[in-house]
This record gives sequence, structure tokens and C-alpha cells, in this order.
Amino acid sequence: MSEPFFDYIQHNRKTVSNNLYGYEDAEKVYGRVTYQKLPEVSAPDIKLADVLLKRQSTLRFGEENLTLVQLSQLLRYSLARNEQSQGVKKYPFPSGGGFYPIETYLLANKVSGLEPGVYHYKTVTHEIAKINGHSLNLEEVNNNYGCSFETLPHVVLHMTMVKSRTIHKYGSLCYILSLLEAGHRGQNLCLCAAACDVGVRPMGGGKYEKINAMLDIDGMNEHHIYGLAIGTAPQA
Repeated sequence: MSEPFFDYIQHNRKTVSNNLYGYEDAEKVYGRVTYQKLPEVSAPDIKLADVLLKRQSTLRFGEENLTLVQLSQLLRYSLARNEQSQGVKKYPFPSGGGFYPIETYLLANKVSGLEPGVYHYKTVTHEIAKINGHSLNLEEVNNNYGCSFETLPHVVLHMTMVKSRTIHKYGSLCYILSLLEAGHRGQNLCLCAAACDVGVRPMGGGKYEKINAMLDIDGMNEHHIYGLAIGTAPQA
């Protein structure tokens, strides 16, 4: 006897439908928009043991805007490719088969120097580009993500899984591998947020159809799977 989800994974590893998604081997690039390089930043000067003790989730963020430097530091040391990897894909998290099926989007609400809207983040080059002007108020954020934030998150970071990166090899196991990788990335973000004195709240649920529509993704080959609310830490 096995839980139905794992039965499905076991018995649908190699099916005809798994071959319908094609094969992609590179991170997305939106050719219709211009990417901007995020500010150069240094690593936080803090011990890992102290970061682990500091890590916490919050439902309340500070009044001041998140800065581009804070955002850049958070993304650089949690998600970005290691620039010293000399052309080899090397990231601060593992990925099944080295296929990296996760894409990253930012719903920016209160970031100095950024217009509100949805941005795509390129982990390879540490750049962002605005892909649409969608914005959410506090009530909409709480409704869409099933949370009870007291203040509007400055950024909602979205992770999506792109099945055509990995389904050709792993079949339906791509669901488990993508969720595992998203978890590794999310933990990096939580720890980096603690190191950078930034507030964070992981969000495992949400109204997927609304989120997929906001990100302008099809919900089939690419689907939202994980979100994290980010913002300045509230003053004590």
C-alpha cells in the first residue's frame, strides 16, 4: 500500500504524455523586455549558526521600502549562479540531474527604484526585467495566498516549475524533484533573509489559477509551486 500521489509517480514515469512537453535546457529570457543588472553587493558578515538561530517567519513588515541593494544581496547569495564556476552551472542548491526546472518571478510592491509590477529574475546573470504591471493590495495578497499579513509584503517571490526541463528524463518524478529543489531554494532565501535582516514568510498554498495568470504562464508546462513574501523587518 502506498499513498496515491506516490503510486501515480511510480506508475507514470514513462508515458507518452510525458514526451509532449518537448525539451528545454536553459533559463527563460524575455526578449521583448530589457533586463537590468542588480547592484553589486558583498556577502553578509555573519556565522551560519547565528543565521540559523535568527531565522523566523513574519506576517508584518516595516514601513520603509525595500532597497535594490537589499533585494540584490538576498537574491545573489540564495539563488544566483556562482560567477566563479567558469561556465559550469553551479548554484548554492542541488537540482535533480542538474536540469534546474525552477523559474523565479518577483511581484514588486514597495521596492525603491522599481515600479510596481511582475519581474522575471535571471539567476544566470543576476538581472531582472519587468514583464507586466500587475500589482496587488493587502487584501488581494491575503486572499490569493491564503495568508493573514498585517502589512503588505514589499515583494512576493514566486517559483514555478518548467516540466520541459526535466520530464523527458524523469517522467512524473519531475514533480517531486521540482518541489524538493524549490524547498532548497526557499531555505536559502529564508537564511539569507535572516543574515540580511530582511523579513520573510514562506507560502505553500495559494490560488494557482490566479497566480499563473498574474505571471502570464500557461499552468501546464509551467506552473506556480511556491511563494515567499519578503520585506523590510519591522522595527521593535
